[in-house]
Amino acid sequence: MSVSNASYSERRKNYSATSKWLHWIMAIIVIGMIPAGIIMSRLPKGPEKLMIFGYHVEFGVLILLLVIWRFLTRLGHGTPAPVATLSPFERIASTAGTHLLYLLLFLMPLIGWLAVSAFGGHILFFGLFHLPALMPKDPAIGKLLFAAHKIGGISILVIASAHILAAVYHGLAKRDGVFSRMWPGG
Repeated sequence: MSVSNASYSERRKNYSATSKWLHWIMAIIVIGMIPAGIIMSRLPKGPEKLMIFGYHVEFGVLILLLVIWRFLTRLGHGTPAPVATLSPFERIASTAGTHLLYLLLFLMPLIGWLAVSAFGGHILFFGLFHLPALMPKDPAIGKLLFAAHKIGGISILVIASAHILAAVYHGLAKRDGVFSRMWPGG
C-alpha cells in the first residue's frame, strides 16, 4: 500500500534528513557571513578587504543555491505539522520568521550580485566560473543596492537571533521536541 506524500508529511514528527543538513550548513555559512560583512565594510581599501569581499560574494552565491535546494526539498518532502504544544503566537512567529528568512536568504545574494554588477565588478564562483552581470554598470544604483543589502543583513541578524533564541528556549526550557525536529539524527 502506497502512502501519499501529504499523509507521510502529516505523520512525520521531524524534518527530512536533507532539510536538516541544509539547515545546519546554511546556518554555519550565514553565521560566518554576518561578521564577514561587518568586518569587510569597516576595512580600508586593500588586499584584506578584497579577499574578504571575494569570499563573502562566493558564499553568498552558495547560499542562493542552497536556499533554492532547500525550498525544493521543502516542496518535495513537505514539513511536519507544528508541535501541538505551541501557542498560537509561537506558530505565527515561527511561520513568519521562517518565511522571512527564506525570502531574505533568497533576495540577499541577488541584491549583492546586482550591486557588484552595478559597480562593474565580476563574480568568480570559487575559481570555477564567472557569473554574468545582472545589470549594466551604474555606481549610483550600486550604492543603493549595497545599502539595501546592508539593511537585509541586519534583518537576517535580527530574525536569525530570534530563531536561535526560540530554539534554545524550546530545547532547554520547554523541552517540547521543537529543537530536536531539526537536529541531525533527531
